[in-house]
Amino acid sequence: MEDMSMFDLQPGNNVGSYTLIDRLGGGAMGSVWRVRDDGGNQYAMKILRASVRAEDNENEDSEQERARLRLKREALSLKRIHHPGVCEIVDMELDASIAFIVTGLIEGHNLREDVAENGPYVADDLERLAHKLIAAVKAVHDAGIIHRDIKPTNVMISSRGPVLVDFGIAMGEGESHVTRTGLVMGTPGFIAPEIIEGGDSDEITDWWSVAAVLAFAATGKPVFGTKPMMAVLERAASGNADLTGLPPRTMDAFRKALNPIRQQRCLPSDLEKAISQDAMDPLAWPEANRPFDKNSALGDMRRMWRETTCETLANTTSETLAVTKQDCINNDVSNATSVISATNARSATSARSVISADNKNYAIDEPVDSTTALPQDSHQISNQPTYSHRGAWILISCLLICAFIACLSVLDSAGLCILMMCVSSTFGYNISARLRRLQLNNGSIPRHDAVISIASLPWHIIRGLLYSLPRMIGVVIVSCAGAVIYPLLCGTTPELLSIKLGFLNILLPTYSPTIFSKTSIGYAIGFLIYWIILALFKGTTLFCLGLGALFGSKKSEEE
Repeated sequence: MEDMSMFDLQPGNNVGSYTLIDRLGGGAMGSVWRVRDDGGNQYAMKILRASVRAEDNENEDSEQERARLRLKREALSLKRIHHPGVCEIVDMELDASIAFIVTGLIEGHNLREDVAENGPYVADDLERLAHKLIAAVKAVHDAGIIHRDIKPTNVMISSRGPVLVDFGIAMGEGESHVTRTGLVMGTPGFIAPEIIEGGDSDEITDWWSVAAVLAFAATGKPVFGTKPMMAVLERAASGNADLTGLPPRTMDAFRKALNPIRQQRCLPSDLEKAISQDAMDPLAWPEANRPFDKNSALGDMRRMWRETTCETLANTTSETLAVTKQDCINNDVSNATSVISATNARSATSARSVISADNKNYAIDEPVDSTTALPQDSHQISNQPTYSHRGAWILISCLLICAFIACLSVLDSAGLCILMMCVSSTFGYNISARLRRLQLNNGSIPRHDAVISIASLPWHIIRGLLYSLPRMIGVVIVSCAGAVIYPLLCGTTPELLSIKLGFLNILLPTYSPTIFSKTSIGYAIGFLIYWIILALFKGTTLFCLGLGALFGSKKSEEE
């Protein structure tokens, strides 16, 4: 195989001890193939262009030589890192005319594709992503490696969590990020401002990139924009990140983590803590639970993650379930990593983006390792959406009952509604805190959990009242409006009550209208309209959670 050109490679050819199955991607520097070893296991192989000319070898700055050095850098970097959140190297051959490295295959999309398909990461999903990605980057740093190109397309979303890939421009401690031609390697919007200004890459710059990636996951978009390139660099240099839609605590932490002044940035643990605190608060992410949404996707990869602190041995066979084709080990052949002139970036005049010939994205699926995490007892952790969905139907039933009672007695209906709101919001806060304790305890019930729940009940009652009060006022206003408008639309006069305030004579709908009169029916219609509006604006989250827990706790425990 030494004399074979890269362009002559075909499925069925042998490279080293591997058989080529199909081509996953490629570019000017080489190609990526799905391969199979003698034991039938499938891997991903990155192959450099063969037939390097002698004159190219004599020129150490030649394009091919730089590609070979980059491949060698990636292989050596991966060999030093052993972590489930980092793409694992299996084999390599760097000195032959056909140089290659072999890595595992990773199931799933990259983060950019995952966000496009499943939406932004919110609440617990964002917390899990942050925890696992920060742990992976920490493992990289512990091995003495600076990644230098952490971005959404370099984070694969597998069934076991995010996997950091593409170490092609990674470097060891003390190495320079600037090429001999004075170019800066990195991706605008995900490369720290100090690197653009000529500073050195280090752990702090990697952590800035991690914050940018997590902000992308949380908002669903690059927070510094996408183009023009110089505008993206300027926004990053000024810390002008678009973080709209995030909870205040999480937003503040992201602003600190993305501060252009490195001395003023918060630690990764501080960012993770802020995200975790907002994940605990059911009101911080109102869109995390959609009480009347019947189309919520339950099967995406991120829902398969488990909050385990270590990997448990389990004998499993190696399987690959290809989802899409995204290159997990290569950015120079399939991803657009920008090469930015450091001088031009500082002067904010012009910059070139060197993009690979094939700008498509490919996924390489990693076989399930023989060391696999056994699922923890996490059914209780995932009960919050179960409670919310069950509670939504219970809430609808309660509202219909209250509306019917309003046609008979407005005061009785109001009393029942107020009681339902206060009780359900109190239980909502209480069960949310309990589920959070379960999650922090790896799915098992903490000691004295019942005592903690009872002791915190007074505080949850107060919070429930504060949550319900503005909604009670809204119910009264819209119901009274319905009691006036509906009779007028029907051509009758509403039953009114005259209230004198000094010289003013105020007419309001009576609180005791005739049974099933137009006024009482108007009360019921206004009541239902208000709750529909409240549900559309995600204002029923806590009520659904509380009702689901109150009327379905035994059923959830059995599940």
